[in-house]
Amino acid sequence: MKIREKYRLRKLWQFCRYPPLKSELNKLQKAIRKELKTHKEHVWDEILSDANIDPKAIHKLLARKRKPVIIPPLLGYHGLIDNIQDKANLFMEVLEESFKENCLPYDDDHIDLVDREVHRYFRNYRTRDLRHHCQP
Repeated sequence: MKIREKYRLRKLWQFCRYPPLKSELNKLQKAIRKELKTHKEHVWDEILSDANIDPKAIHKLLARKRKPVIIPPLLGYHGLIDNIQDKANLFMEVLEESFKENCLPYDDDHIDLVDREVHRYFRNYRTRDLRHHCQP
């Protein structure tokens, strides 16, 4: 019920931006966070108390904790990739592709045109600028 109330308050605050409503929403979020934390701690305590009673349960708990993390297959250029080394190579290729230097087309005529325009702009800009600022 508190989560539904939080959703309702957040929607209302987003509509009207009333500051006391925001502080009420923050208090409610803090209370929900605190309740979730105590609930998780309670569940963990129950698991540990069950493990103390049954010796096999503690082995199951440890086996569950030691279970390796399975990284799902990645979609590469030639299909799905399952091998860890191939995944690393794919990641390397993607990074190289995204961070490679852009090759610019080289055109002497265009470079000359840009240089002339830049020189013309600064030549005209300096003379105009000095006239306006130097007069008393």
